[in-house]
Amino acid sequence: MGLQAATPRHLRHFGAAVLPSVVKVDPGSMQKVNKLSAVLVGAVGSLGAWLLLVPWDLSEVDADGRSLEQGGDDYGGMIALVAGVVIAIAIGLLMAQQARRLAVWFAVGGLVTWATLFAWRAGVSETSGANMFMVPLLFAVIPLTVAVPLVLRRLTHRLEGEQASGSNRRSIR
Repeated sequence: MGLQAATPRHLRHFGAAVLPSVVKVDPGSMQKVNKLSAVLVGAVGSLGAWLLLVPWDLSEVDADGRSLEQGGDDYGGMIALVAGVVIAIAIGLLMAQQARRLAVWFAVGGLVTWATLFAWRAGVSETSGANMFMVPLLFAVIPLTVAVPLVLRRLTHRLEGEQASGSNRRSIR
């Protein structure tokens, strides 16, 4: 991805005449910036979804030890929905040809943020007995955080391979 793809269409003519002599753009560094941007957007999106869907305090008891009407376990579906939102957006990016390679990085940023928020907020919540937040963290949250980007990466390679073989078939005909 060079300067040509990074600049808006109306600036390409100007950029071709002036920018190469002023600014040297390394395609490798642009890819790193794009990946970092995708990770940050995924993290911010996950944080936003968490703040919209999940209450900040996941405690099951109040300061006096009385049970609350709704506690941490009652919000399990909403916590899972945050991951679902991140995964759905990542799949949408995977389907868009120009953003396909960034889908994995978006998922990494979003799911790591989701796992961090879950561990932090569930870990500090007040419970009536033992705080068992480590069970879903170890058996669901962390495996999902690792597996989804790996699956997306595999799908990205497969889709790009199909696209390349399809364009080769067209050029042969």
